[in-house]
Amino acid sequence: MKARLFNRLWLWSEAGAYRRFCAGLRHSAREQDRLLAACLARNAGTAYGRRYGFGRMEGYRDFADGMPVVDRFADLQPYIERMAQGEADVLFRGKTLFFETTSGSTAGPKWIPYNARLKAEFQTAVGVWMNALYRRCPRAFVGPSYWSLSPALKAREQTAAGIAVGIDSDTDYFNPLTAYVLRQLFALPPGLGRIRDAHAFYVATWRALLARPDLAFVSIWSPNFLLRLDAFLRAHADEVLDTPQLGPRRRAELSDLLRAGANWRQLFPRLALLSCWTQAQAAIWLPELRAILGDTPIEGKGLLATEGVTTLPWRDGRHVLAYTSHFYEFREPGTGSIFRAHDLTPGHVYELLLTTGGGLYRYACGDQLRCDDYIGDTPCLTFMGRGPAVSDLVGEKVSEAAVNDLFARIKAETRLAALYLYPCRLRRQAGYRLLVEGAPPAQLPLLAGAVEAALLRNPYYRQAVDIGQLLPLTAEALPAGFSVRIFEHYCQTQQIRDGDAKLPLLLPPGFLHPLLGY
Repeated sequence: MKARLFNRLWLWSEAGAYRRFCAGLRHSAREQDRLLAACLARNAGTAYGRRYGFGRMEGYRDFADGMPVVDRFADLQPYIERMAQGEADVLFRGKTLFFETTSGSTAGPKWIPYNARLKAEFQTAVGVWMNALYRRCPRAFVGPSYWSLSPALKAREQTAAGIAVGIDSDTDYFNPLTAYVLRQLFALPPGLGRIRDAHAFYVATWRALLARPDLAFVSIWSPNFLLRLDAFLRAHADEVLDTPQLGPRRRAELSDLLRAGANWRQLFPRLALLSCWTQAQAAIWLPELRAILGDTPIEGKGLLATEGVTTLPWRDGRHVLAYTSHFYEFREPGTGSIFRAHDLTPGHVYELLLTTGGGLYRYACGDQLRCDDYIGDTPCLTFMGRGPAVSDLVGEKVSEAAVNDLFARIKAETRLAALYLYPCRLRRQAGYRLLVEGAPPAQLPLLAGAVEAALLRNPYYRQAVDIGQLLPLTAEALPAGFSVRIFEHYCQTQQIRDGDAKLPLLLPPGFLHPLLGY
């Protein structure tokens, strides 16, 4: 009853944002113009705004002509360092509230500055998303929710000026009133995000979740995280259930269910929906996810990153541009031409350029999106992966997007636990190794042949093999559970929480040397 009440309060508080979003879908370019003009006027007096003359810009053309595209976050580092020292009016007007850390596929952690404006932009997008979801799946709002929470990698940091680095909960993205309402909806108690020991975190998480048989909605990022959470419960059921938190009747019920191999629908009979990433490399984990969920539906999450929000789940499985939150541009690979959101060509793939209230201007996020169609002049987009994520040992140009598509097809036709493509150099020779978990030895040559045949369709790869620059592809079986070690190593090296990690299937050269020795 309490959860239903607070769900209604939250939806009501954001209903205006949803109505405005729906009303403007057919003329979103006007809202984009307004957002850009307001952003430039608001930040004209900042160090960054003075450098590039925000005060003299009178529209998009001036902005496009006067502002460079930021292709490297390192170009912003001098400004970030000034903000970390407590300086105001640097990238945005005012002081920084906190920094959140994020990482690309191979780069080290980056500090993204947050202010009240960026938090408001996130809140607008999530409010639209939740109101739209309510109309598709009202049962998701009749009970408590589990929103993504991962064990802390390290103790909370502060800059020399006392500014926090890292957040404990997704509620930190919202204003205090909304954050309070959301905390009343969450199945997990506050403070779990500060637990640094992964084992203790998972025990505490499961005890809190299992104490809520009325759990109605789960929102995570990586599907791999939920698989890890589920595997932990199966492996440590006795320890998880050994708590007065559950009560004798619930404990006995759960013990019987887990011994029988119950799925999540049986553990949580009212679970109406799981929201998670389903596109690009996340798609490869969906068969296993469906197996543990039973008949609980899965909805693909929009493209939400630490830097900003790009798309929101909409009707008919589409993902629509979150045009009321930030200002968006799209760069065409190959030509380098830049387009406004209302000028994209359906079927074409573009790289996202993001301008936000949080001090990013024409920032190349590396996200590749395909324009599918339009609602009015608002594009619907599919996330294709990070780019340009390309492995290029000797000029072969193997793309992450192609590997994602190939492995998703293989996974759909087999019962393999995981596949990775690992570029490596051995004894002054370069080549690719197909790493497979869950394959019998007799299957490895067939898998290697299928993957090699697909790679050879790339003329650069074929040429490199033909002239001996690359060795032919080889395959290696990974021990059962080795993907967990790879995932943990990835999170540790990138300094990101495991619930937020997008483990690439095309691994960086040398990445597995600490685990495999090459």
